[in-house]
Amino acid sequence: MHELEQMRLSVKEMELLMERGNDERIELESRIMLLKSEAEELQKELNKVSFLLEEKESKAGNLQSELDSLKAQYTELKHSLLEDESEKEELRKQVVLLKDDLKKAVDALSSMEKKIKDGATLDADEATSETSTPVPCGSTEAANLKEKIKLLEDQIKLKESALEISSNTFLEKEKDFHNKIEELEERLEVLDESSFRYCENEVEKVAPPAEDEAPILRLNEEESNSDEDSSTASKISNANNSTSTSINSNTANDPGYLDELKNEMALLRERNESMEAELKEMQGRYSELSLKFAEVEGERQQLVMRVRYLKNAKKRS
Repeated sequence: MHELEQMRLSVKEMELLMERGNDERIELESRIMLLKSEAEELQKELNKVSFLLEEKESKAGNLQSELDSLKAQYTELKHSLLEDESEKEELRKQVVLLKDDLKKAVDALSSMEKKIKDGATLDADEATSETSTPVPCGSTEAANLKEKIKLLEDQIKLKESALEISSNTFLEKEKDFHNKIEELEERLEVLDESSFRYCENEVEKVAPPAEDEAPILRLNEEESNSDEDSSTASKISNANNSTSTSINSNTANDPGYLDELKNEMALLRERNESMEAELKEMQGRYSELSLKFAEVEGERQQLVMRVRYLKNAKKRS
């Protein structure tokens, strides 16, 4: 009877242990399902971030293409500036020659007018003399000189107009180029700010689940310490091992994904910084072009003032 009672107690203890083991197994399975669900959500978030990075990389590629296009336009603008400077130099030389011709014509006209006045005085003193005959010839020569002066003035106006058109054309190109650089800078800033802000938020969302392994490890230790019955403990141990394996397989890749994500973010940041550096370099070159154009414009204004001075001098004479 005593042995039978012991067997009954042992059976009850075994049943209690089995029931406890089943409850703990069910709890473990529920936690496994929860972790799997979290791992799936994590994978979805990582996929979103990867898609976003690809999209931003595509936009960065488009911006790089536009930057290359701007470089080509800058080269064209620089070549155009050299041509404009060469053309302006030629125009300046022509204006100088025309000014010399104009000065000679004005001097000749002044000399001729003086001779005519002297001839008129002689005619008044000697009415019967033949010295009055050169007057018509002098008047004709003076008229020719006036015509030549007018022609020179017209040519100077044409040269001034050509210089003005050339300056306005360069100003338009310069303004358009500057606007394109500003637009590209703004788009780069928006792309950089939006992409990294979103990626950092996603990293903050993704990172915490990797720390959830600690409760599972603690749970495994508690289960390993409760092996009062060999058969029950072996079942629980097997369940724990399978749980640990599945959890580790699901979470072991998380740091790799995060590292890959951070590397992609770093590469995108470096690319944007490189594009910003190229833009700054282009702005520096653009500033040099602006200074050169300002110098050319100053010289043009000086030429205009000289021509006006000569015109005023001619009118006074």
